[in-house]
Amino acid sequence: MSSNPPPLPGTSKPPRNWFQRNLKWVLPLAAVLMLGGWGLASWNGFRQMTAPLKASEPYQHALARASVDTRVQAALGQPVEWDGMEGRKAASIVHGPVAYRVTDTARWPEMVDWLIESQTRMRQALDAIGGTRTFEGT
Repeated sequence: MSSNPPPLPGTSKPPRNWFQRNLKWVLPLAAVLMLGGWGLASWNGFRQMTAPLKASEPYQHALARASVDTRVQAALGQPVEWDGMEGRKAASIVHGPVAYRVTDTARWPEMVDWLIESQTRMRQALDAIGGTRTFEGT
């Protein structure tokens, strides 16, 4: 009869498997992948929920009303071009001619000032007509 020989002194631990050897990076990676997957699924779900709103008739009507409202243009101080981007899940508001080139780093402070001023005027324009709530239910 053959039996296993007794273990050598100092080698009482069994050898570690792959998971035990790589535990320090496998668990954090698994957690990041699970959180990333959950975040991506949540973002995609939110995007799919809001897409029909932008294509809806009330949204298009509100955009048309805002484009011809003189109070908005008066608060902005210059004409505004409203683009509903038919067939897309977006809309844009073009506000004034800007002759800046983004690559011109010397004019960045001036560009930032213009952006801040334009955003402030846009907020004032929306507030002048009662805010974005004005367009609800139209």
